[in-house]
Amino acid sequence: MDNQTLAQFTHTLQTAAIAALIFAICAYVPKLKRKAHLGSLPTLSGDQGGEKQRQEFLTSAKKLYQTGYTEVSHCWPQGNAIAYTASSSKTLFTKL
Repeated sequence: MDNQTLAQFTHTLQTAAIAALIFAICAYVPKLKRKAHLGSLPTLSGDQGGEKQRQEFLTSAKKLYQTGYTEVSHCWPQGNAIAYTASSSKTLFTKL
């Protein structure tokens, strides 16, 4: 190889290396930012591991659901339901 071809090859390799480095930075910086942001959020109760934190979430979600269900069930007497029927362009609410 002559010197000019070797210089062009070296320049091409440098350009490819720089492009790969820029691509890697652009690909991994958002992932690192997301992990850092998620790491700054508080957990439900301190430094708990995966399964214990999952069980605590399920317990609190069940309690929230039960509270909401009891509040809503007091609004509707047993055996009654609401049906939505369309009459022309108006929506009517009727008890079944």
